Amino acid sequence: DTPALVQILAKTGKAVFIEGVESLEPARYDLIISLLTLHNVNALPETLRLFREALKPDGVFIATIFDPACLFPVKMSLRKAELNMTNGAADRFHPAIDIRDFGGLASGAGFSLPVLETDYLDLAYKRPLDILKDISGAGEGCLLKTETPHPPLTKGILAEFEKIYAAENPKNSDGLFAAKLSVLTLTARAPSDAQRKPLKPGEGKVNLTDYFSSQTSADPTG
Repeated sequence: DTPALVQILAKTGKAVFIEGVESLEPARYDLIISLLTLHNVNALPETLRLFREALKPDGVFIATIFDPACLFPVKMSLRKAELNMTNGAADRFHPAIDIRDFGGLASGAGFSLPVLETDYLDLAYKRPLDILKDISGAGEGCLLKTETPHPPLTKGILAEFEKIYAAENPKNSDGLFAAKLSVLTLTARAPSDAQRKPLKPGEGKVNLTDYFSSQTSADPTG
């Protein structure tokens, strides 16, 4: 619950809300939170590096971005509608970052102990067109500059979109059209000497084969 989190942090008197990453001071912050903004950043590796440098040792970084699978049926229905009506399709949605790429970028920026997870939020709409209106209202259309402007979505394309989406995604038991948001959350830390380090090959003291054998023999079900 982002609004609730903001209120809690504001009451502590210790939270600082900053618009641009360039304003962050090195090694000052215990916690940095970025909510659904990094997928719109041009130089993401550099931005992540600045976030990491702004944290104190062992400071925590939490970031959320939209998963590439977010609203995938909506994206595909609109693309099919454009192809059916114009024999071509423009990029209507901003590119998203794959979970593996996001973790690799975090490690490359110098973060330690990165953990990624995906959360899902089910939505419901009276009309498929209302989903596109929400996407546009949230500023989550394609923001990339192209050599030629994207052609407008005509009434014919939008009507075709609604027909395709309704056919492939029937109404639920409440008579509404379902849509699913999928959001990636990255939790990572700034490096610190106090953090546990992975052992080097040969330094382990527990043989995994012996461990799993003991667990199997202790299982009463066999």
